[in-house]
Amino acid sequence: MIDRDENFLGILRYVVAPIDKIIIVNQYTECADALKNIERDQPDIIMMDVDSEILSGPDFIVKVKRKFPRIDVLVISEYTDDATVLNTIGSGAAGFLLKQNCLPHLPESINSLMQGGSPLDPFIARVIINAHHTGESTPLSNQETAVLKLMMKGLTYRMIATELGIAKDTSKTHIRNIYKKLEVNTRAQAVSRAISDKLVPLSVASKVTCFFYAVMGMAAEDVMCLSLMTGV
Repeated sequence: MIDRDENFLGILRYVVAPIDKIIIVNQYTECADALKNIERDQPDIIMMDVDSEILSGPDFIVKVKRKFPRIDVLVISEYTDDATVLNTIGSGAAGFLLKQNCLPHLPESINSLMQGGSPLDPFIARVIINAHHTGESTPLSNQETAVLKLMMKGLTYRMIATELGIAKDTSKTHIRNIYKKLEVNTRAQAVSRAISDKLVPLSVASKVTCFFYAVMGMAAEDVMCLSLMTGV
């Protein structure tokens, strides 16, 4: 169990300890400490909040799932914003519950997880479902929408051209048209418009990629802008 709130850790221990076939092997206030001891602890389930100072919750989940794919991660948090939820689920969490209402049903949720289920708070489920919805109208053509989807996955215009079987110059033209129609100048701005206006149906994975570019995407921006200007 991982949570910076030691009082909540105590509550979790009280609720979880009586559950049949559950043994609490350790508890931590930081993800980094849990990661250091994970081989010693050998957990089957990690219950955690995504709020962690040294190592972020999503980064921790990625590291755990990469090395120990058998471990199920159940997030119990107060965060409900789209970016956090989708980034966390996309990192590999098997379930996402909210602290304010999960305790009465926590034993049932853990049992569901142990049987291969993915316990989700109804509010979190709505966030994930909404990520797949699109707006009723879009200024983009079907081909431009296809290009935008690939841009959101991080592909350069050359890679987009190969993926769609079109010429590189055609790919570049589509990207310029997308920028013009969306009234934006950068990839990050185009991604932001795509999310806010629901211009394309977003899988959880692609939404997470969009969040990554929105926060960290300036390097990708520089590459795309350089490509468009120089034809590299």
